[in-house]
Amino acid sequence: MYQRLEAPDRLILHCTPCFDGRCGDGYILRRSELLNFLRQHPLFLGFVVLGGSAYPNNDVMVSIYKGRQLSEHAEAFNSIMCPVRTCVVWDYDKIVFY
Repeated sequence: MYQRLEAPDRLILHCTPCFDGRCGDGYILRRSELLNFLRQHPLFLGFVVLGGSAYPNNDVMVSIYKGRQLSEHAEAFNSIMCPVRTCVVWDYDKIVFY
């Protein structure tokens, strides 16, 4: 299992090594040091990245809202951001490691 951070132009900015597929997303996020990378790299100062629905909302990452009775704001956010996240997932088949 891989975790990566992809720019809007599909450039991979951060990629973790292979993890056992049984590892949870939280474990992989901790091991990847991605949050520290986002906090320390000058490119991301003042910005947040969109994470998968399993990732936490914090000072450097936001994810879609979960639940059934969401506020109007949360519904609007999800309707805009869910298609963006889906497009990113489509590119996973383009990663080749030698």
